[in-house]
Amino acid sequence: MFGGDSMMQDLMVGSGWLGLLGCMILGVLASVVLGTAGRRRVQGRPWAVPGVVGGLLLAAAVASALSSFGTFFGFMGIAFAVFMGIGAWNAFTTPARAAERLREQEAHAERLGAAYARGAATGPPAPHSPDAAEPGQAPAHDPDWYPATPGGG
Repeated sequence: MFGGDSMMQDLMVGSGWLGLLGCMILGVLASVVLGTAGRRRVQGRPWAVPGVVGGLLLAAAVASALSSFGTFFGFMGIAFAVFMGIGAWNAFTTPARAAERLREQEAHAERLGAAYARGAATGPPAPHSPDAAEPGQAPAHDPDWYPATPGGG
């Protein structure tokens, strides 16, 4: 054949694109597996096997990204490794944070329900003013805090 295939292979491997592509693919897989491990952990189910598999996938993603370090895209490999590591950690810890938020909301709802049952949510009854208008009628005079209209009133 002609040298086009060799040039494309040299471009993909030599420039570091292949390492970055591998990092993205392995990092997404690690995030999915670690997300499953995090959900299993919150549910109280065994999560060690998916946790280890996700950790190994994440380590492979970081190694793949750092394999491009000596190439044209070398410093991007560091950024990709950090980005994939943070994403995988968030995927693992998100279910625990969601469960904690749910517990906080339930506790808050219980406090609100207890306050409503005690009558704290309604507050004290408003005093009835003798010169207040009945519902649907205009007041007899303007309240003290209302600014006077020019020319009388």
